[in-house]
Amino acid sequence: MTSGGVARNVAQCLASLLGPENAPMLISIIGQDSAGDLLLQHWQSLKLPCNGILRKGGVSTPMTSYIFNQGKPHAYYCLIPAFQRANKMADSAFSESICIYAGGDVAASVADVKTVEDHLKPADLQPFRFHLQQASIVMLDANLSPETLEAACHMAHAANVPIWFEPVSVPKSVRASRVLSCITYVSPNAHELIAMAVAIDSTHSTELANKLLLQMAAGGAMSAAKQLHLLVPFLTSVLKAGVKHVMLTLGSQGAALCTLRSGTDVLAQHLPALPARIVNTNGAGDCLVAGSLACLVQGQTPISALAFGMAVAKEGLEGEGNVPAELSAQAHALSAASKALLERMVTT
Repeated sequence: MTSGGVARNVAQCLASLLGPENAPMLISIIGQDSAGDLLLQHWQSLKLPCNGILRKGGVSTPMTSYIFNQGKPHAYYCLIPAFQRANKMADSAFSESICIYAGGDVAASVADVKTVEDHLKPADLQPFRFHLQQASIVMLDANLSPETLEAACHMAHAANVPIWFEPVSVPKSVRASRVLSCITYVSPNAHELIAMAVAIDSTHSTELANKLLLQMAAGGAMSAAKQLHLLVPFLTSVLKAGVKHVMLTLGSQGAALCTLRSGTDVLAQHLPALPARIVNTNGAGDCLVAGSLACLVQGQTPISALAFGMAVAKEGLEGEGNVPAELSAQAHALSAASKALLERMVTT
């Protein structure tokens, strides 16, 4: 058993990059059970603040089980259900479901995060309003219920605090559909991006979107240029909904910073993936988010932040745990790697 969770991984990685004195506040909820004890003890051992971690009796601490695929990926990604529109976000059925992945080392996962969804409510955020409105940036993941996610967005947005949304999975990615205009950064993969666009823009056919998902899954190592070309309509929908920057992850093809140019055209700045000796893919995406956030709070540009995030993600891929240890000691090497990435950037 390993301490994990998207927001928890991001917070730990951020603290490792910025130092405990600049550690972020993690707001979450755990049960009064052995798994909750393990998580809290680990957090305390890192000397990180626990004042945002709520405990509740009679509920189980969120847990996810992963099955890793050592051969070639053999299953398609779960498809977008036709009912998944912004006004019909009936995604609670997915909270304890099996999701099958393609194109990565995770073959399957079973998640039970209902404690966060059902028991971390908008009212629970009120004691943290000051923190949300004084933060340099707020990162929200889609394990929150739509109502709690929206409440956090409104609190931060009212104080002009930038918001980063991590979609987590295809079914959960639509949970921020009603507050995309509040969000500054979003970090989907291609599948999550398509689901988000379908949820907010009725001009996208669910059938055609699913055909594209299957095409991309069956296409093997599709080039970044090809993927970006296919994804332009979906990027346009999400950006026109109000998101300022889409940090689009492209797996082995790296990542791209996508924005609107002249209000209508998508500008994509693609950064290729860094060569990595892959040991563990679980947590690499969280490391990318943390590395990017670390740069943004220090005033760096979004593309520089993404490059640094990719350098941190490489360290995550090559480590045993969800979050690599002592990242602050590697600051010079990470900075050099990110600068090398920026020199290889391709703009379309």
